[in-house]
Amino acid sequence: MALTTWMAGATLLGEFTVAAAAAVPSRGAPGTPSAGDTACAGVGRPGAVRATPVATPAETGTPAADAAVKTPVARAGLTITLRSETDQARPNDLTVTVLDAACAPVVDAAVTVRTQSLVMDHGVETSEARPVAPGRYVAERVAMGMEGAWRAEVTVARPNEDPVVVVFQVRLEGPNS
Repeated sequence: MALTTWMAGATLLGEFTVAAAAAVPSRGAPGTPSAGDTACAGVGRPGAVRATPVATPAETGTPAADAAVKTPVARAGLTITLRSETDQARPNDLTVTVLDAACAPVVDAAVTVRTQSLVMDHGVETSEARPVAPGRYVAERVAMGMEGAWRAEVTVARPNEDPVVVVFQVRLEGPNS
């Protein structure tokens, strides 16, 4: 099934699946992600979280996103989530959460975020994300001043591992939205 097809249906499925995932008790220490937490629960299952539709390659001329912002993506033994500080077009802090297969925070990663407007050619900005907490990395004041859809390519590089790349789509509002 195409990613855009299931994501369009995620609005209907997402509320039920998140509610079911939230009902699973956490087995870790307080504040420690576990398989029962929504950050890890249901990763890889369509509808695991509420998502917004993602543009297709034909609409943007670029490869389709793997997921919308706030949607955990499981790839190569990692779960990667991108969150945007705001939904407004302006310099923006982008937070990347990286968990391993056991839902433990990944602390040994170098994280890079490459952003590109899908509305108008502003070029590509590459931002290094700095660690701010175990498994949490922030790219600060990323230039995202155009309303509309943005492509955010997150690269997670760990020692002695191949880099893992996930593409997210971020939608920003502006004065004309």
